[in-house]
Amino acid sequence: MLIISPVATQQDLATYLDELSGGDIGLHPVESPARGLPAHLGRHFELQEGLVFGRQMLFALDRGKQRGLTPTRILADYEALLRALPGAFVVLVLNEMPPYLRRRLIAAGVPFVMPGWQVFLPELLVHLRERQRGQAPAAPTHLGWAAQVVLLRHLLAGDIEPQNLAGVAATCGYTPMAISNAQQQLVGAKLAKLRKVGRSKHLTFQVQGRALWELALPLLRRPWRKLHAVTFEGKPPRTWIAGADALAEGTTLAASRVPHVAMAATALREQLGSGVLTTCPAADEANAMVEAWEYDPSRLATGGVVDALSLFLCLRDDPEERVQIALEQHMDAFRWSAV
Repeated sequence: MLIISPVATQQDLATYLDELSGGDIGLHPVESPARGLPAHLGRHFELQEGLVFGRQMLFALDRGKQRGLTPTRILADYEALLRALPGAFVVLVLNEMPPYLRRRLIAAGVPFVMPGWQVFLPELLVHLRERQRGQAPAAPTHLGWAAQVVLLRHLLAGDIEPQNLAGVAATCGYTPMAISNAQQQLVGAKLAKLRKVGRSKHLTFQVQGRALWELALPLLRRPWRKLHAVTFEGKPPRTWIAGADALAEGTTLAASRVPHVAMAATALREQLGSGVLTTCPAADEANAMVEAWEYDPSRLATGGVVDALSLFLCLRDDPEERVQIALEQHMDAFRWSAV
């Protein structure tokens, strides 16, 4: 079976590898590609760098200017990339993957990724997924970040079902490819089904409100993996009140002494890289404690506070009894969106 996807973007690649590796790979454009890079490679590939399992990798994203390339041509392009980028761990990011091409690349030991479907990083990560036409998506063990955002947005705002998938992508801040994968996960988890309205595709959730939340809860994850103690001078960057401070706004819980906030992991990395924020070794010395979220809090937040459901996911495993009491108050007061 020939698997063809839309032209992969940086976000598609980052989302897919973040999901599989369990961490933020920090994908960013190559600032100064090798001077010896042949012109045709520059036209056909976009170069991005990222860290996967502690290994720095250079990803060559197919720009989608040509289809149906032969294995011989792709292997030749790969060899040319290696010559132009000596010492780099070069990974091809392709938009089509017929079985014969996959076999040739694996036999030659060429690392490749097809976002949302397949990845072959020898000795590090292998994920080769195929689905025949008409075959139901497999049930996931957890929802990917894009699927989690779509589900939470529906529970919070009730504006997902009226939109086609392109509209959902714009609302949630993901590419159409990422939302297509999210849709497959939601359908595979039996949380939603796909319906057609004319030529448009829409998601319809199997149940609504609290029933949907409780059904999905085992598949949902805390949106941040790491908490950063930071300092800054002058006006702080845009953040959202999070953690105990967000919980304190509607319950009897006291706020933290050091402000507890959230921002997208990509935005935090940019702020640290530019020097706007600086990490510090001790929380007592910090201006703020920052949760680095795997999705942008602004897509779900109301006002300057993170959304109520993501907040629950952040604190549901907190060992402190006072936090759990406040969290129960928090959820009792939550109003489920009427769809």
